[in-house]
Amino acid sequence: LGWAIEFLQAFFLVADDVMDESQTRRDQPCWYKRSEVGNIAINDSFLLESFVYFMIDTHFGTEEYHKQLITLFQEVVLQTE
Repeated sequence: LGWAIEFLQAFFLVADDVMDESQTRRDQPCWYKRSEVGNIAINDSFLLESFVYFMIDTHFGTEEYHKQLITLFQEVVLQTE
């Protein structure tokens, strides 16, 4: 579950940097500022978000609380975007 949270955070950070046109993150160039990345970073952020739900489904899909986990993560995304 910790990895899902980390990937969710990465999704938020990559997307936020592109939207805000940030130049650096943690004293390094933002992901989208790398010459080989550019606007592909938008797709990368979508992949990161998708991996969150893939991990939850893979590791918690048979648990009775699976639906609640998905709902919780969706609520966080909706409140953060």
